[in-house]
Amino acid sequence: MKKYCKDIIMNYINGEDILDYDVLLLEDDIDFMMQVIDETSDKNMYYMCGDNLKKNFKFIVYLINKFYNDIKFIEMISKEYMKNIDEIKQIELQIILCDILNDVEDDYIMSVKLSLAVFYIKNKIVYETEFDDGSSLGFDIVLTLY
Repeated sequence: MKKYCKDIIMNYINGEDILDYDVLLLEDDIDFMMQVIDETSDKNMYYMCGDNLKKNFKFIVYLINKFYNDIKFIEMISKEYMKNIDEIKQIELQIILCDILNDVEDDYIMSVKLSLAVFYIKNKIVYETEFDDGSSLGFDIVLTLY
């Protein structure tokens, strides 16, 4: 269900006054900006978003899904988002990028896949599993987080 009526959305898009609303708060409101972007299908509306919204994981994933065919835009917003987040959130976003853009052959996507591979290798411990009778079936992989 849409949180804002179409008149408010259209007034914002057309640069008209929006009575009873603070535009700066609207530009940081995920529901409002998603409705604006849905209405315009314009990725440039990202530049109108408030700084807090640009740090919102759900919003970034929405943009990646919405504009999956524009790799340069996705690269820009994901790099900007990843500047100030912890490694686990970075990995989560990289997995989503790889899932959505799996078939895309691009240097940025390849670097994301490489980064995930390095994370995996860095965090795995391999040990041989032995049973009571001394036999072995191979290796188990245990992921550890520092």
